[in-house]
Parts: sequence; structure tokens; C-alpha cells
Amino acid sequence: MLQGITNYQRHVFWQDIEISNTRLVHQSFKVQQQIIRQQPEWLLIQQKCYQQGRNLGGAPWLCHPKKSMPIGLRIPHILWRCQCVLFLERQPLQSEFPVSLLRREFINEGRWLAVDERLIKYIVNQFIIELVVNQILISQKKGVLRLICYPQWYADWQVKTNSLKLN
Repeated sequence: MLQGITNYQRHVFWQDIEISNTRLVHQSFKVQQQIIRQQPEWLLIQQKCYQQGRNLGGAPWLCHPKKSMPIGLRIPHILWRCQCVLFLERQPLQSEFPVSLLRREFINEGRWLAVDERLIKYIVNQFIIELVVNQILISQKKGVLRLICYPQWYADWQVKTNSLKLN
């Protein structure tokens, strides 16, 4: 997913590459494999999902970055995004968030590498933009977003991948 990465004097460069549906299905399968292999960081997030009646294997497609993302997290982007979605699901619908508060909450959900703060903000802002584009959040007024629905979770990874094949 992260193709063309070059690290040069503390700067990280990457190619902004679209992810195909085939690649998304592959990512979903890899998530399931990591859970079966009982990888600790994956099991931790799976436990958080269970606490909210969810299954990590059925995480919303929104949790899969649609473009390659720069390295900035100590955990895969999908795990961080799942934690952010779980945070949103603990909030009542119609909740309003100043963008700065939402950004801070999402930053707190991650385990970040020692990278430039601008890179962290870029990663967080890209996810917030996806939430707005997918109409999970809508702009209420300047600098304020409203939670209008929760992303769709699936029963398991098979149901999830089948949903992509049908679309």
C-alpha cells in the first residue's frame, strides 16, 4: 500500500496512489489473518470492538484508507481509524464537535512515530475529510461538524468483502 516511500533527512515522501477494490478485499483478508494469528495490537482493538458490540473483521470500509498514506503511526492506519470510529460511536447522534476538538481526540487515539506534527495533522485531517465526504459528519458552521450517522459495520469479513463485490 505504501509504495515509493523514501526517507531523506527526516522527511518522508510517498506516492498518492488510489487503492483498488481488489486491494481493499486483500486488506480485509489481512485484517482477518492478523486476528486469527492473535497479533497483540490487533487483539487489543478487537477487544475494544467487542466492548461496543462490533467485530474488527467487519470494520467499515471507511477504516481502510482509499489512498496510500504516509508513515506516521506505530500501528496500521486501519486500526487507528477503527479506534476513531469507535470513539464517534460512543457519542450521541447529532453531537457537534469543533474541528480542533475532533482532531485532538483522533490524535489521542493514535500511537504516533516521532514525526513532524504537520504530518500527524495531515493524516488526521485526511480521515476527517473522508468522514465528511461519506456524510458521517456534516459541516454545521465554520469550524464545527455534526455527527449525523455512524459508519456501517459488517457481521464479519466475508459479509464485508461480499458487499464490495456487489457494488
